[in-house]
Amino acid sequence: MSGRYVYAIGIEGSTLVKIGMSRNPVSRLKTLEQSMPYTLVLLHQIWREDARRIERNLHRILQERQQRGEWFDLPEPDLEELFAEALTYVEQRPMPSKPPLLDMHPLSGRLRQIRKQAGLTQRQLEEQSGVPQNTISRIEIGSVQDVSAKTLANLARALKVSMDHRIGLDSEPEPQVKRKSSKTRARTSAKAAKG
Repeated sequence: MSGRYVYAIGIEGSTLVKIGMSRNPVSRLKTLEQSMPYTLVLLHQIWREDARRIERNLHRILQERQQRGEWFDLPEPDLEELFAEALTYVEQRPMPSKPPLLDMHPLSGRLRQIRKQAGLTQRQLEEQSGVPQNTISRIEIGSVQDVSAKTLANLARALKVSMDHRIGLDSEPEPQVKRKSSKTRARTSAKAAKG
Protein backbone atom coordinates (compact mmCIF):
# COMPACT_ATOMS: atom_id res chain seq x y z
CA MET A 1 0.00 0.00 0.00
CA SER A 2 1.46 3.36 -0.94
CA GLY A 3 0.95 6.28 1.38
CA ARG A 4 -0.83 9.54 0.70
CA TYR A 5 -1.78 12.72 2.46
CA VAL A 6 -5.17 13.17 4.04
CA TYR A 7 -5.89 16.88 3.80
CA ALA A 8 -8.35 19.59 4.77
CA ILE A 9 -8.74 22.40 2.24
CA GLY A 10 -10.96 25.34 3.14
CA ILE A 11 -12.57 28.14 1.18
CA GLU A 12 -11.15 31.43 2.46
CA GLY A 13 -13.84 33.38 4.36
CA SER A 14 -16.19 30.37 4.43
CA THR A 15 -16.99 27.49 6.77
CA LEU A 16 -16.76 24.94 3.95
CA VAL A 17 -13.89 22.46 4.21
CA LYS A 18 -12.96 19.65 1.83
CA ILE A 19 -11.59 16.49 3.46
CA GLY A 20 -9.76 14.45 0.86
CA MET A 21 -6.71 12.40 0.00
CA SER A 22 -3.85 13.12 -2.41
CA ARG A 23 -0.18 12.42 -3.05
CA ASN A 24 0.33 16.17 -3.33
CA PRO A 25 -2.20 18.37 -1.48
CA VAL A 26 -0.68 21.64 -2.76
CA SER A 27 -1.12 20.47 -6.35
CA ARG A 28 -4.65 19.29 -5.50
CA LEU A 29 -5.45 22.73 -4.06
CA LYS A 30 -4.24 24.43 -7.25
CA THR A 31 -6.31 22.06 -9.40
CA LEU A 32 -9.42 22.75 -7.31
CA GLU A 33 -8.84 26.54 -7.48
CA GLN A 34 -8.87 26.40 -11.28
CA SER A 35 -12.50 25.23 -11.24
CA MET A 36 -13.69 27.47 -8.40
CA PRO A 37 -14.17 31.23 -8.11
CA TYR A 38 -12.77 31.17 -4.55
CA THR A 39 -9.39 31.31 -2.88
CA LEU A 40 -8.58 27.99 -1.22
CA VAL A 41 -6.35 27.40 1.79
CA LEU A 42 -4.60 24.19 2.87
CA LEU A 43 -5.70 23.95 6.51
CA HIS A 44 -4.25 20.62 7.61
CA GLN A 45 -2.51 17.55 6.22
CA ILE A 46 -1.04 14.27 7.45
CA TRP A 47 0.92 11.59 5.57
CA ARG A 48 -0.31 8.05 6.18
CA GLU A 49 0.12 4.61 4.63
CA ASP A 50 -3.54 3.94 5.51
CA ALA A 51 -4.78 7.28 4.15
CA ARG A 52 -7.95 5.84 2.62
CA ARG A 53 -9.10 4.46 5.98
CA ILE A 54 -8.37 7.78 7.71
CA GLU A 55 -10.25 9.73 5.04
CA ARG A 56 -13.27 7.39 5.24
CA ASN A 57 -13.33 7.67 9.01
CA LEU A 58 -13.19 11.48 8.87
CA HIS A 59 -16.12 11.40 6.44
CA ARG A 60 -17.98 9.08 8.86
CA ILE A 61 -17.31 11.37 11.83
CA LEU A 62 -18.47 14.43 9.87
CA GLN A 63 -21.39 12.86 7.97
CA GLU A 64 -23.99 15.10 9.65
CA ARG A 65 -22.08 18.16 8.43
CA GLN A 66 -21.62 16.91 4.86
CA GLN A 67 -22.74 19.39 2.23
CA ARG A 68 -21.78 17.72 -1.03
CA GLY A 69 -19.24 15.02 -1.84
CA GLU A 70 -16.15 15.65 0.28
CA TRP A 71 -17.22 19.16 1.36
CA PHE A 72 -18.32 19.72 4.97
CA ASP A 73 -19.68 22.73 6.85
CA LEU A 74 -17.28 23.22 9.78
CA PRO A 75 -17.91 26.60 11.46
CA GLU A 76 -15.08 26.24 14.01
CA PRO A 77 -13.06 23.26 12.95
CA ASP A 78 -10.46 21.86 15.31
CA LEU A 79 -8.82 19.88 12.54
CA GLU A 80 -5.98 18.55 14.67
CA GLU A 81 -8.52 17.07 17.09
CA LEU A 82 -10.68 15.68 14.25
CA PHE A 83 -7.69 14.04 12.56
CA ALA A 84 -6.47 12.67 15.91
CA GLU A 85 -9.92 11.13 16.54
CA ALA A 86 -9.90 9.50 13.08
CA LEU A 87 -6.35 8.19 13.64
CA THR A 88 -7.22 6.72 17.03
CA TYR A 89 -10.31 5.00 15.63
CA VAL A 90 -8.37 3.44 12.73
CA GLU A 91 -5.39 2.40 14.88
CA GLN A 92 -7.67 0.58 17.31
CA ARG A 93 -9.20 -1.54 14.55
CA PRO A 94 -7.27 -4.07 12.49
CA MET A 95 -7.20 -3.84 8.70
CA PRO A 96 -10.11 -5.80 7.20
CA SER A 97 -8.93 -9.02 5.64
CA LYS A 98 -9.35 -9.66 1.92
CA PRO A 99 -11.03 -12.85 0.67
CA PRO A 100 -8.55 -15.68 0.17
CA LEU A 101 -7.05 -16.14 -3.27
CA LEU A 102 -6.43 -19.50 -4.89
CA ASP A 103 -3.18 -20.33 -6.64
CA MET A 104 -4.04 -20.75 -10.33
CA HIS A 105 -0.63 -21.69 -11.74
CA PRO A 106 -1.23 -25.46 -12.14
CA LEU A 107 -4.87 -24.92 -13.10
CA SER A 108 -4.62 -22.30 -15.84
CA GLY A 109 -5.05 -24.70 -18.79
CA ARG A 110 -8.02 -26.38 -17.16
CA LEU A 111 -10.39 -23.47 -17.72
CA ARG A 112 -9.73 -23.46 -21.47
CA GLN A 113 -10.29 -27.24 -21.67
CA ILE A 114 -13.61 -27.08 -19.78
CA ARG A 115 -14.77 -23.98 -21.71
CA LYS A 116 -14.03 -25.66 -25.07
CA GLN A 117 -15.82 -28.85 -23.96
CA ALA A 118 -18.85 -26.72 -23.14
CA GLY A 119 -18.66 -25.18 -26.64
CA LEU A 120 -18.31 -21.63 -25.36
CA THR A 121 -16.18 -18.74 -26.52
CA GLN A 122 -14.51 -16.52 -23.94
CA ARG A 123 -17.07 -13.79 -24.73
CA GLN A 124 -19.99 -16.23 -24.17
CA LEU A 125 -18.44 -17.37 -20.88
CA GLU A 126 -18.15 -13.72 -19.85
CA GLU A 127 -21.85 -13.19 -20.55
CA GLN A 128 -22.86 -16.28 -18.57
CA SER A 129 -20.46 -15.86 -15.63
CA GLY A 130 -20.08 -12.11 -15.26
CA VAL A 131 -16.29 -12.58 -15.27
CA PRO A 132 -14.63 -10.16 -17.74
CA GLN A 133 -13.35 -11.76 -20.95
CA ASN A 134 -9.84 -10.34 -20.43
CA THR A 135 -9.70 -12.04 -17.00
CA ILE A 136 -10.81 -15.34 -18.53
CA SER A 137 -8.12 -14.99 -21.18
CA ARG A 138 -5.44 -14.19 -18.61
CA ILE A 139 -6.44 -17.21 -16.49
CA GLU A 140 -6.32 -19.48 -19.53
CA ILE A 141 -2.83 -18.40 -20.59
CA GLY A 142 -1.53 -18.52 -17.03
CA SER A 143 -0.72 -14.83 -16.58
CA VAL A 144 -2.93 -14.61 -13.47
CA GLN A 145 -1.22 -15.93 -10.37
CA ASP A 146 -4.30 -16.17 -8.19
CA VAL A 147 -8.05 -15.78 -8.54
CA SER A 148 -10.71 -15.11 -5.92
CA ALA A 149 -12.98 -17.95 -4.85
CA LYS A 150 -15.95 -15.86 -6.02
CA THR A 151 -14.56 -15.67 -9.57
CA LEU A 152 -13.96 -19.43 -9.60
CA ALA A 153 -17.48 -20.07 -8.31
CA ASN A 154 -18.98 -17.85 -11.04
CA LEU A 155 -16.98 -19.67 -13.72
CA ALA A 156 -17.91 -23.12 -12.33
CA ARG A 157 -21.59 -22.16 -12.22
CA ALA A 158 -21.55 -20.90 -15.82
CA LEU A 159 -19.69 -24.00 -17.02
CA LYS A 160 -22.06 -26.25 -15.05
CA VAL A 161 -19.25 -28.07 -13.24
CA SER A 162 -18.48 -28.50 -9.57
CA MET A 163 -15.79 -26.35 -7.99
CA ASP A 164 -13.79 -29.53 -7.32
CA HIS A 165 -13.86 -30.38 -11.03
CA ARG A 166 -13.04 -26.79 -12.01
CA ILE A 167 -9.88 -26.67 -9.90
CA GLY A 168 -8.81 -30.23 -10.69
CA LEU A 169 -9.65 -32.06 -7.47
CA ASP A 170 -12.16 -34.28 -9.28
CA SER A 171 -11.80 -35.60 -12.82
CA GLU A 172 -15.53 -35.94 -13.45
CA PRO A 173 -17.88 -32.98 -13.71
CA GLU A 174 -20.67 -32.93 -11.19
CA PRO A 175 -23.74 -34.38 -12.86
CA GLN A 176 -26.30 -31.76 -13.68
CA VAL A 177 -29.72 -32.59 -12.34
CA LYS A 178 -32.38 -31.32 -14.67
CA ARG A 179 -35.30 -29.91 -12.81
CA LYS A 180 -38.76 -30.37 -14.18
CA SER A 181 -40.53 -27.17 -15.03
CA SER A 182 -43.64 -26.30 -13.05
CA LYS A 183 -45.76 -27.18 -16.13
CA THR A 184 -44.16 -30.64 -16.37
CA ARG A 185 -44.66 -31.21 -12.64
CA ALA A 186 -48.31 -30.14 -12.96
CA ARG A 187 -48.87 -32.52 -15.91
CA THR A 188 -47.19 -35.38 -14.04
CA SER A 189 -49.35 -34.70 -10.97
CA ALA A 190 -52.52 -34.54 -13.10
CA LYS A 191 -51.68 -37.86 -14.79
CA ALA A 192 -50.98 -39.50 -11.43
CA ALA A 193 -54.31 -38.23 -10.05
CA LYS A 194 -56.24 -39.63 -13.07
CA GLY A 195 -54.42 -42.97 -13.18
